[in-house]
Amino acid sequence: MQNKFLIYLLPIVTAAILGSPEVVQAQGDGMNSKDALAELTVRVGDQALTHLVSMKGYEGVPQPSEWEIVTHDAQSPTLLHRYRVGLGYVRDEGPVEDQYPGKEPAGYIDYSQLRLDSVGAFTVAEAAALQAKMGFDSLNMALRCREYSREPVWILHLVNDEGLLVGKVHMSANTGRVFRTIWIYRDDIREGFPTVVDSALTPPEQVPVENTTQNTLQSPLTEPGPPTGPAPIRNSILPPSTIPIPQGNNNFVPPAPAPPVMEREPVPTTRPPAGATSGSSLPPIPPELLQDPSIPDTRIPPPPVPSSDGD
Repeated sequence: MQNKFLIYLLPIVTAAILGSPEVVQAQGDGMNSKDALAELTVRVGDQALTHLVSMKGYEGVPQPSEWEIVTHDAQSPTLLHRYRVGLGYVRDEGPVEDQYPGKEPAGYIDYSQLRLDSVGAFTVAEAAALQAKMGFDSLNMALRCREYSREPVWILHLVNDEGLLVGKVHMSANTGRVFRTIWIYRDDIREGFPTVVDSALTPPEQVPVENTTQNTLQSPLTEPGPPTGPAPIRNSILPPSTIPIPQGNNNFVPPAPAPPVMEREPVPTTRPPAGATSGSSLPPIPPELLQDPSIPDTRIPPPPVPSSDGD
């Protein structure tokens, strides 16, 4: 499967990694996410970015021609509002009816963490596809909040010229780090199904470390000998991609100061204080609670025996 991007975008990807401003000019087809958000703020104000829910663009070659943007709207009965933004227009789609109350959004994006726009996301995904020897013709993009946080993430679906999905790339929109890749090799069929390579199924790399089990307090009369047994190993979880994403080029939203670190309160514990004997901090269990409770007799009494005097 050949990719029409592989030939002419290879120098562009290389230039993007080095931070060349020519990337934006070379990838000028369509509308990038940063321009779409700028158009939206002109129309509805900066409050649209305060609680941004998602952005979706389809059939990007390499950038989509239109974006679907969902934001929080306190005046909406469903709490969410949808807009469509393209080159030269912003359309109000009204309240979002397919989420609250039955389906809540993944979360609300902290705009101060949104530093990688769709052009930078495409650059990272294209480089990952080159590394995986995977070709694609277009891609669908989705920006949303990472579960249980406010960190924005990009999810890119790579599609071939037949309209079939060939890969997915999940990455942070704050750092550009790739969280997960899924590649579908449709030219490698096994028992009727294409071969799927999911980075989530790749075991962590085993990195050997120095042997720290040797006692450092050796006797002065004993010479330290070689360590016995294999050296311990540790699991080092490395990102699937180590592509450097430069800061300060045109693919990044201007960075914002990092949010303050929240200090957690200590978790209460029921352990006895130091020096106390086990169980001394708890009162003894009353003896009556250790006995079996009395069960009332609920049996039906037998019928009375008739008297023989009346016969």
